[in-house]
Amino acid sequence: MPILDLPEYFTWATQANRTQTPASAGITASFGHDYSQRPAPRMMNYIHNIQGRWAQRAVATAAGTWTGLTDQVAGSGVDLRGIVRNDTNGYWIIVDSTGQSYRSYDGVSWETVGSTSVAPVTFCRMINNTTDGVLVGTATTIEYTQSASAWSSTGTAAAVLANKGVNDFFLSSTGSTLSRWLTGIGGGATAPSSTSWGGTAIADITGRGDSTTNWALAEAAASGSIHLSSDDGDNWTAAPADPASVIAGFQTIALGYDDGTLVAVGFTGATPRIAYSTDESTTWTAANYEPFYPTTSSAFLRVLPLGNKCWIAAEASGPLIPVARTSRCLSLWISIDDAANWYPVSMTYDNSGITNNVLIYNMWCDGTTVMAVGTEEVLARSGSIGAEY
Repeated sequence: MPILDLPEYFTWATQANRTQTPASAGITASFGHDYSQRPAPRMMNYIHNIQGRWAQRAVATAAGTWTGLTDQVAGSGVDLRGIVRNDTNGYWIIVDSTGQSYRSYDGVSWETVGSTSVAPVTFCRMINNTTDGVLVGTATTIEYTQSASAWSSTGTAAAVLANKGVNDFFLSSTGSTLSRWLTGIGGGATAPSSTSWGGTAIADITGRGDSTTNWALAEAAASGSIHLSSDDGDNWTAAPADPASVIAGFQTIALGYDDGTLVAVGFTGATPRIAYSTDESTTWTAANYEPFYPTTSSAFLRVLPLGNKCWIAAEASGPLIPVARTSRCLSLWISIDDAANWYPVSMTYDNSGITNNVLIYNMWCDGTTVMAVGTEEVLARSGSIGAEY
């Protein structure tokens, strides 16, 4: 299995003698990074244990066969749009940009199964519920399946799907319209009693990862305005503050919400950004990346809470940002202090003259394994992220 090591400028953290500074290890600054400080010992050990656990493989070709493990996939134009694990039936499901789905019981060996009637939306967060099984949104309908072999559909479009826990309640949105599904697809959708945003599209929706009925959503406007609900999405109010209060021009792409902490990821101009709030969006703080910095001309596209104050975020080049970049590069970043500080656990690609953008569309964690899917048929898997070291 190929190893997606940490980037060249971060290898000093995994040397046997980790008392060295980068300078004493003979590593000189490059890429604009400041090497004057090492991460805290706990973070260094955490990263050391993660290194070598990420692997990437091609998924399905047009013929429906697997191309095997590879460090870099030439790509057939098929992106992997969404991923989820269905614990009830014990398998992972991936859906690609054509609607073809793939199933795995171990996250390593995959089989081609059924296909949705409509291709899923680009950032299609897949979810589970008790009655319908796995659900995925498309521009015209919500598709759902119990087996992944056969998909059914309903007439309601969904650019965003969001739930928490495994029950029949979930929220969906298309454009600026929010729908509440109280008892699954069969129960139909109801509109919220009140909303606090106008006609701006909804970028992301997330529920607080506990037994409360708290939810948050972000507008797709450049202000990245945040809105909150404390009654399972029935009534909404504008948050006291949003990430743009601390990061000028911040545009939220995705939200994470866990144990009272909200994390917003996105970009300002061509600069990737992360902001977090520990007081229900009353105040926001810009996250710290010292001594490493995200690449310019990119954006943070996804964020996922792992529990115990651990988070993972995906940063990548792509068409969502104004400055194109020719190198194929994506990075996964981790935080173990509730989003205050972030460090890269990266996957990098030799550009080799290839100009395709590489994005992570979605991630999923089943408690022990994190899986990430994206463009160029990327399927990344870690068996150790989220553990304590």
